[in-house]
Amino acid sequence: RETEQRRCRMPASSVCGSARLRGKTTLREYQTRLGRVAIDAGAQAVLGHHPNILQEVEYYKDGVILYSLGNFVFGSYSKTAARSAVAQLRFRQGRLAELRMVPILVDNFVVQFQPRVLTGAEADAVVTTLQELSALQHTTLENRDGVAYLPISAVTTARE
Repeated sequence: RETEQRRCRMPASSVCGSARLRGKTTLREYQTRLGRVAIDAGAQAVLGHHPNILQEVEYYKDGVILYSLGNFVFGSYSKTAARSAVAQLRFRQGRLAELRMVPILVDNFVVQFQPRVLTGAEADAVVTTLQELSALQHTTLENRDGVAYLPISAVTTARE
């Protein structure tokens, strides 16, 4: 209980990766270390960015680590970073309750710097990619109508 009281209570933390990660889905050891340290310190969510491409999601202890959200509005015409996701985090009574990741198209040849939500098979393809990547961290995302979904309360109950 004393350790619990000393922990910092912050809902989210942001971690910027290195330019050397750009375009790579494989995590570097320091990414997992930083993400987990933030959760251990009291963050309920860690939002990683900078590789400009989606990387895995990890449910760790009572928090979630989004290693890279990819791009949103980015001034390039890269085909490598054509798809991304918007993270929606819901909190209930001060605790993280669920994560949704809504797939978006950020291919500036198509959207001209105005991202749009993907639907149907295009959304499912992004969710499948997130599921495959996240499985590497032993995290299972559900596909709910083209949205990647992680119900935190269900994960917590299953792990207890």
